[in-house]
Amino acid sequence: MTVDECDSAVRAALEDERFDWRSIKGIAEDTGLTSAQVEACLARLEDEIVTTISSSIGRIYTTRARYRRFESLRNRTLSAISGRVR
Repeated sequence: MTVDECDSAVRAALEDERFDWRSIKGIAEDTGLTSAQVEACLARLEDEIVTTISSSIGRIYTTRARYRRFESLRNRTLSAISGRVR
């Protein structure tokens, strides 16, 4: 799989309507990539993603576009102020 194909697969997994947030493990399972490959893709897609930490799962990810769609303006603002979401 090429770098572009990996990035596209990760982007598609992050945009999956079944999930608001995705873990590296979940993305890897959906895409068939290794966790290391998913991490590399996420690093390349850094400008397109939002990340936070779940107390039960650890670091989780979504796209900025998807985050804007599912999270209210009030919660996005509070999360940004508190540093909870990057």
